[in-house]
Amino acid sequence: MAKPIRILLSDDDENYFNDLQQDANRHNLIIEHARTANAGIKMLEKYRSRYGGAIIDVNGLIDEYQTVDSADHVSYAIKEFKKICPDLPMVIATNDSQQQKNILDLGFDRFYDQEIPVFYKPDNDGVNRMFVFLKENANKLPQIKIQNEFSDVFEIFDRDYLNPESHERLLSCIDGRGKGDEVSIRKNLIPFRYLLSDIFKAMAKTKKDVIPQELLKPQVKIGDIVNYLPRSGLYGSFSLPDRYAHIINFAVSTYSAHIDEKAFKPTKYTYQSILFAMIDYLLWFKGWMDENTKK
Repeated sequence: MAKPIRILLSDDDENYFNDLQQDANRHNLIIEHARTANAGIKMLEKYRSRYGGAIIDVNGLIDEYQTVDSADHVSYAIKEFKKICPDLPMVIATNDSQQQKNILDLGFDRFYDQEIPVFYKPDNDGVNRMFVFLKENANKLPQIKIQNEFSDVFEIFDRDYLNPESHERLLSCIDGRGKGDEVSIRKNLIPFRYLLSDIFKAMAKTKKDVIPQELLKPQVKIGDIVNYLPRSGLYGSFSLPDRYAHIINFAVSTYSAHIDEKAFKPTKYTYQSILFAMIDYLLWFKGWMDENTKK
């Protein structure tokens, strides 16, 4: 099942946001609201690959200190959003039908080298067309395709079990599949180690006695934690989670962190094996977090 696509709304009108969200639900979209353009910029910077599109008001607030809408809001937001996410689908929304015509006449899509339709807010049919446009174009983005393919894993981030940096790392790990040259494989294995570290830190934050502090500070001792968890009884030795963690730790240590030139050369199949071990370990982690965050 496809995950809901998150759309960023840059508009200071709270009522418009509430009305949009009701309509968005029917299209499997989630609207996330930024009252100002700069607030939207911060959201995109924090969650760079999370959003599938943006809706931008013509006149709006650029920053919180402003009390009057600025006519520069739309051009400023488009320019800054594109710096962060060059391929992000965007649309413009306005309450003024004449303003809609004026913007269309300016040819924003030609100016920004991207199709940016303009929609009239009170037009219900227009709102539906806007959502169809955003959804169709969002589904062409590589990160949205990945999140749909592995929707059960990415639920971890919907539940805030891992941070935005972990989200980017997982996308990077999955995006690296199929790249068969040895240099790319070694490079693409590096985020796996950070992901394991992120998982262990999240577990320790959720349940303080699950991992001894000396294995977490001053830095996360991944290999030691991998060996400790089955001995602690969290899961059995030679259980699937135990084997997955050992496979990931061994492979990353052998092929990226400390290169053993005598070891078997990694192939794209090596990488895919490690990737699916990580995905299964993440699914185990999701279940563990579900159980322990309820308490």
